[in-house]
Amino acid sequence: KRIELFHKFTDPVIEYYEKEKRLIDIDGTMPIEEVNKEILECLGKQLVENKIVEWKPKKTIIALVGLPGAGKTDAAEFFKEKGFPIISFGKIINDYIDKKGLEHTEEIHKKTREELREKLGKEALAVLNREKIEMEFKKSEVVIIDGMRSWEEYLYLKEHLNKTRIFIVNIYADKKVRYHRAAHRTYRKNLFGEQRDINELIGTNMGPTIAFADFVVKNNFSKDDFSDKLETVYRQVYFS
Repeated sequence: KRIELFHKFTDPVIEYYEKEKRLIDIDGTMPIEEVNKEILECLGKQLVENKIVEWKPKKTIIALVGLPGAGKTDAAEFFKEKGFPIISFGKIINDYIDKKGLEHTEEIHKKTREELREKLGKEALAVLNREKIEMEFKKSEVVIIDGMRSWEEYLYLKEHLNKTRIFIVNIYADKKVRYHRAAHRTYRKNLFGEQRDINELIGTNMGPTIAFADFVVKNNFSKDDFSDKLETVYRQVYFS
């Protein structure tokens, strides 16, 4: 009877906080020190010299990588809702093509990227966006990069922003899922397919960046499922 009463009054409370995304699971088999640490992190606090103090976030870049249609932009929107600024590396290419009145085809994108990298190297997009990143750090401790690609971009940021932590988050979705999403875009809807994937992985040297990811987030299912996975990444990064 007592167990029935317990569930009667606690289950609705648990369901409420679960819907509000304010419920967390903690492994009670861990040492008490680890349990306490997880609870404090979720509350945005930390233990310093046996005193509970407010958590002080460190300067951090969360770099979203992934092939076309994987869901990088949706992931960026998730972090934007957290109040973090978004810098799209690909915006420079897209804006240039739009300004010239050209069509967004793989051939034109590839040519534009190659011309840019001939002048500035494969780290070109990091070079061109570095000032924006530094400006955003004056207002926020966390900056999101939507669409980091080349390994050279990562190395450039590591060298020139050497006091900043960089976490690579690989957004992954099955090929059929990605192609279906990309085909239904209203903007740049022709930029997908096997050749595009190959150009991204090899031509832009994204392969090592993906392989070196700190987190892999699978995005094959619902938006809620994707958001829950990103929330886990957010907490692990922000409170680390």
